[in-house]
Amino acid sequence: MLTKVRIFIERYYTLFSSLAGFVKKIIRSGFAGFRIKDIYLVSRGFYFKRPIPYNFKEYSYSDYISDFEQNLIGFINHPYNKILNDKVLFSIFFKSYFKTPVSYCLLTKGSVSNVNPSIKITSMKDIHTLLYDKQKLILKPNDGRGGDGIYLISVENKNIYVNGRINSEIEFEKFLTNLNGSILTDFVEQGNFTREIFANSTNTLRIITMIDPLNCSAFIPIAILRIGTSVSQPIDNFPKGGIFAYIDVNSGKLSKAISSRDGKIVFLENHPETGVQIEGKFIPGWNKIVENLLNTSNLVAPFLKIVGWDIVITENGDFTVIEGNSGPDMTIQGLNYPLAKDTRVLNFLKQNKVR
Repeated sequence: MLTKVRIFIERYYTLFSSLAGFVKKIIRSGFAGFRIKDIYLVSRGFYFKRPIPYNFKEYSYSDYISDFEQNLIGFINHPYNKILNDKVLFSIFFKSYFKTPVSYCLLTKGSVSNVNPSIKITSMKDIHTLLYDKQKLILKPNDGRGGDGIYLISVENKNIYVNGRINSEIEFEKFLTNLNGSILTDFVEQGNFTREIFANSTNTLRIITMIDPLNCSAFIPIAILRIGTSVSQPIDNFPKGGIFAYIDVNSGKLSKAISSRDGKIVFLENHPETGVQIEGKFIPGWNKIVENLLNTSNLVAPFLKIVGWDIVITENGDFTVIEGNSGPDMTIQGLNYPLAKDTRVLNFLKQNKVR
């Protein structure tokens, strides 16, 4: 009886939280440009404002994972989603499965908490020493998403740079003191393949894995390569001005890149600034990456049903997984990649009571 009550409460808490998040985002985005016909769009669980429009002329609403359903997906891994959402836990838990960034310390309003058993970082002075030794480090919210609050910290000619802006040591220490819940990690150097496309950002793969409920095995419904621009640097996120290209899951071949200019989607064969070709290229070491992720996803399937893996391709076909996401962004379905048309995805949604 108690189990049934708990399941009932959890189910309706999930529905309420998802609906509240859906409505909150609609209100936050504002109603400028709202049309009467958008009411139907919202009633089907879709935002009427989005960076990548869906092709509802060619596909039905049910062919796409809706925005409301995406909110529900964020609860599927509960209570184990903490393993993915907490960057320190992620690195510790998954480091035996694949390469992950080394974490050093957590900064909370001037307090420096060591999280590394090998290197003791407990003060601002220790951070300075580490930075001058490593030359480049990354600071990011320990539980953050979407590219907000990510900083590339570097040293060049004894000058300290934060996202390319020079800081005195006093300014840098003040900057660190103002952080609340940020983790300091190694900077993962990308390989030539992604560096040649655009060098001023770390360009990452986003690969989504799901567990097919019919055979209890992992599969990849969609994957993309995210690429930075001068607008988004030093990160590669599309909402921040970056671009991305779809990856053929079977071959690792890249599609045309997608960019948003003045609210309109533009397809690009080459990077808009460097001119380096994107379309038709193959991700180096793709089969190795896929095999590792699927094997890992199968091993953690009892408690992690869906993961959005963020991966840096390094040299010699190697890679580092920098983080995992429990509720990965489904807007990458884009114009012509409606995920719910895939029977495996549809079964996944139904099995996990998302649809």
